[in-house]
Amino acid sequence: MSTSRFAWTDAGWTGRTLPGSILFELDVAAFTAQGTFDAAAGRLDQLVELGVDMVELPLSGRDGGASWYAPSQPLGGPDGLRRFVDACHGRGIAVLLGVVHDARGGTRYRVPRGRPWDGATSPPVPSPGQLRRLVVDAGTMWLREYHLDGLRMKALPALADERVIRVLGELAAEVESLSGRLNRPLSLIVESDLDDPGLVNRPAPGGYRLRDRAPTALLDLLGGAQPDCRVDFGGLHTLTTVLRSASGAGGAWASSAEPRRARVFDRPAAVGRQSVVYLHHRHAVPDPAPSYRMQRVGAMLLLAGPFTPMLRMGEEWTAARAAGRPPAPRGMPDFYRRLVALRKEYPELSDARLDRVQIWHGDGFLTIARGDCAVVANLAEQRRLVAVPPWPRDVLLATHGGVTLNPDAVELPGEAAAVIGYR
Repeated sequence: MSTSRFAWTDAGWTGRTLPGSILFELDVAAFTAQGTFDAAAGRLDQLVELGVDMVELPLSGRDGGASWYAPSQPLGGPDGLRRFVDACHGRGIAVLLGVVHDARGGTRYRVPRGRPWDGATSPPVPSPGQLRRLVVDAGTMWLREYHLDGLRMKALPALADERVIRVLGELAAEVESLSGRLNRPLSLIVESDLDDPGLVNRPAPGGYRLRDRAPTALLDLLGGAQPDCRVDFGGLHTLTTVLRSASGAGGAWASSAEPRRARVFDRPAAVGRQSVVYLHHRHAVPDPAPSYRMQRVGAMLLLAGPFTPMLRMGEEWTAARAAGRPPAPRGMPDFYRRLVALRKEYPELSDARLDRVQIWHGDGFLTIARGDCAVVANLAEQRRLVAVPPWPRDVLLATHGGVTLNPDAVELPGEAAAVIGYR
């Protein structure tokens, strides 16, 4: 498929790097009433105002959004996607594509010959070697022909079992080579629940980012994790382990998939930006859902943390809520905008070096200090004092009013958090 007939206007686009960026998962079919690429392109101002740097399109066969090689016609087809990418680049927004190679789960990739795969045509896969070549060729095709800025590889364990590192190594090498030819950065994100440093430590030239399972620890902490997720992720202790080492289980046995011991990441190499984290699971509404107060606390821990944050579409409006829950209070979108702006204003809040993270936690409270900033969270329902490094100067942003500074502590109302400045 050639793009020679499409009139691109993004010749001056130099791309965006994943570190330091704010990602936004955008479901084109649900973003507007029309559900098309062109309609979504008409609402990019909303994302610019929020402070989004990259959007990810979850165009999987499961969603009816794409086959291996082309987006679906109801969304606007190939040229519709090109127009959307072109418009995004004109507004300074990079575009990533979510790629799913096995939407049914399981441990191996299976495609019956000649049978459609979840509504999208998939070619037969006669051998693991040809599958690897297909994954690499399809991935680079999306980047080259649609001017995309990166890929997120989803359903990773189902792709190639024990050969996953080899597949990713080949793809990473091709992506790095293509990035050099295009003279702009390209990102490769890996979605995996495997605490395997090999997915992050670049076994071949090129780089890719690990989708950490820190969000499950956050949801557990905020009271909204699914019951089957609580086994591996146990609230404050686990979240602290993740913040310090980027390991989801700290070396403990993981039970969510095959029994295995999670390997602790080498601390100097455990750069936070190599873990892309989020607060809400896309296909599961938390039950019980966190309160709106805790939703703000979670957003602050996410966006003021050392990892690369990704927002789900509608999260800034608290759209992911349980049935029968009252509407979100006014001001939630403005709070997200202010929080994103604060992250970009203070380099400490986006500093990905985990060896610079200082953490204190106890019964229902958490303090994360980095440089001249500290994030303080009171997860209890009662007002309380939370210890911080001495002599805080300002409350840069708080989830709720009533925050009081003391020489070596911050007093917060129940279910509240604040970013404290020291300069």
